[in-house]
Amino acid sequence: MSSIFDVADVDFDLLGAKNDLRAVLEDYVSGLAEKGIGFTVGNSVDKRQFDLLKIKGESGSALGEKFKEFYPYAGTRLAASKYFLRSFMCYVEVPTYRVERETGVKRASFDKFLATSSIEVANEWLGGVFEETAEKYGKSIIMFDDIESDDYEVPILKLGSNKMGNTLTRPRSYLNLDKKGIRVVPVFALTSHVETLNSRIKNDVARVTFIKDNGTERVLDTCLSQDLLVSLYKDSSFVSGMLSSSYDGDFLASSVISRGYIRVPEVGSSVYDGSGVRAISYTRIISIEYGVEPDMEFARVDLDGVVFSFSVYLSKLSDSEISQLVSAMRVDGFDLSSMFLEDGKPKFLIDSFQLESWADLMNKTLSTLFQRSLHLFMVTNPRWFRGYTGERKGLTKDVESTSLSSNTLLDDLDDLI
Repeated sequence: MSSIFDVADVDFDLLGAKNDLRAVLEDYVSGLAEKGIGFTVGNSVDKRQFDLLKIKGESGSALGEKFKEFYPYAGTRLAASKYFLRSFMCYVEVPTYRVERETGVKRASFDKFLATSSIEVANEWLGGVFEETAEKYGKSIIMFDDIESDDYEVPILKLGSNKMGNTLTRPRSYLNLDKKGIRVVPVFALTSHVETLNSRIKNDVARVTFIKDNGTERVLDTCLSQDLLVSLYKDSSFVSGMLSSSYDGDFLASSVISRGYIRVPEVGSSVYDGSGVRAISYTRIISIEYGVEPDMEFARVDLDGVVFSFSVYLSKLSDSEISQLVSAMRVDGFDLSSMFLEDGKPKFLIDSFQLESWADLMNKTLSTLFQRSLHLFMVTNPRWFRGYTGERKGLTKDVESTSLSSNTLLDDLDDLI
């Protein structure tokens, strides 16, 4: 048995066994972050993520094969998942579905939580007395080592928290490691990756590409340097607000660690944004590019008001104008396929209400990405959106002269803001 993997006679901390394998992987993952490479363990959210199980040693064998020494009848992913759960704190992501309250539509989602099958880690999480923790929770995971090596179901403890502090939960059923798309990643590796990223963006602007829970790719420029941000925004008050709401560098103290993301400034976000802060799903990072020139094109655009402004302008267009607008939007790349048949003909008469409903749905799905695309389309098509600028200083006189009274319109804008 390779000594680098041994967990006997080693100290434990909150992240798990402080063995040689952990030290090697922490260093390796930090190097990936420096090179701008995202990682995973086993299942990935995108083929561009590097799988740690494919690391090859001097003998030429992959790391994943080494875990099979502990679980000889298991595949590499199953063996690795069992190994990490048995001795470390792990981030677990399980594909599931959520039903939207408004529409009743089932949407793909994920159950995310921290878990371990190590009583040492569980005790560190509670900050308790080992003997007491072992007596109270040990029976829940004691069968872990008696399970067949190729059995996909394992006992775990979920690590959570409430107003009183950290908590442990004993799930009623074992965790099914065979579920399609499940990901089990040791938190020590995630910590190393995030800490390296955090160190770099204290002095630089980085462009982070990651996959959102809904499967869309998100590209976000971020930076934690106050001097750099002030030089870009020329607004120290806005920058101070951004930084005060952002990740503070203490990974394990984060209140959203079990959700798999950190909050960081989005360089280029609008000054009209309430915080200018966005979430990066660090378990879903694909790539990182350092030293980029951020796009400040939307810094003075009220993105939250784009869809509303779109709706206001639609209300003044005739049916023929809306038809022409729809054609132009399709040419520009907007996905309006839900309104058309396979032969390209519309399923129904597309009016302002249909377009507003579509815009609302796209806004919920793609949020900032859609808002920016729609803004660019509107500002470059004065034929339908004359006077639109995207700035919050108010809708132009062209729109204020619509059938809506100016008072009603401004009240609506105030509510939106």
